[in-house]
Amino acid sequence: MASHHSTERPTTPFMEFRAGGVHLVVQRPPYRLISLLGSLAGVLGGAYWFGGR
Repeated sequence: MASHHSTERPTTPFMEFRAGGVHLVVQRPPYRLISLLGSLAGVLGGAYWFGGR
């Protein structure tokens, strides 16, 4: 009879944050969120830089 247990070792979390009673674990990097925030920062930075104030 074949075993259904995975032979892979558990992966290390990408980020783990603990503060008081709060424990947040991120398994994979949120690439979409990072790219969205980077694009938004670029647009806002360009608007500020070339805004002419």
